[in-house]
Amino acid sequence: MSTSNRKAIKNLSVLGVDLGKKKDYSAVVLLERETRPTGKTKQVRRSGGSRVWQGGVLVAGLEDYTEAVEISENHYRLTHVERLPLGTAYTEQVGHIKELHDRLVAQGRDVALVVDRGGPGEGVMDIMRAAGLYATGVYITSGHKVTRDGRDYGVPKTDLITLVDVLAQSKRLQVHMGLPYAELLLSELEGFNRETNARGHTSFGNDVGVLWRERDHDDLVLATALALWWGENQPIPIRVPRTIIRNY
Repeated sequence: MSTSNRKAIKNLSVLGVDLGKKKDYSAVVLLERETRPTGKTKQVRRSGGSRVWQGGVLVAGLEDYTEAVEISENHYRLTHVERLPLGTAYTEQVGHIKELHDRLVAQGRDVALVVDRGGPGEGVMDIMRAAGLYATGVYITSGHKVTRDGRDYGVPKTDLITLVDVLAQSKRLQVHMGLPYAELLLSELEGFNRETNARGHTSFGNDVGVLWRERDHDDLVLATALALWWGENQPIPIRVPRTIIRNY
């Protein structure tokens, strides 16, 4: 996936949303991303630009060269997590998410919003965008390649769960234990098992053989996975709304 036109943002707030069906919870998480140097470097080859050669001699332009580039990595702090009450109308859910989003923007933060577009997310995404929310939709797929359709992406579930595993194991994902649902989220994170059958199909669940997203309560970990995926890939530029709620 090309990211050559993306806006480089080191510190970023990412809202991840999993929209539940009528009998399921909707989950909202807020991750604060901080890009930190690792103290390591790598050699990167650079082009010297347009060059003119005459008789095998460079007469204009610069030769290609290599330079040491500092390696950085992203760290994430989960600073907000909630489940919206069962039975909350989707219009009310969108209003709540917009209020949280606009409050962050009003504080001068760069904010990304990424939403599970599967299930009820299909219609709710239209409500979000009509409300002025610049949301990225993600379809979770069983494939092996990220795809793009406008502002929406198809992301393999293997990519999402592996990313959560890597960031958690490397201690680059921190969850404040004083937050509501923090213990439940950690339980969801720790409870995942990975099963690969004879045909090479991988399934994820808190019970062997139960596919991820077919369980009743994986909403918190899904919202977190979506936010982490966006934070690591940042597939499209951030667009800060021109109109910001000013009552905070």
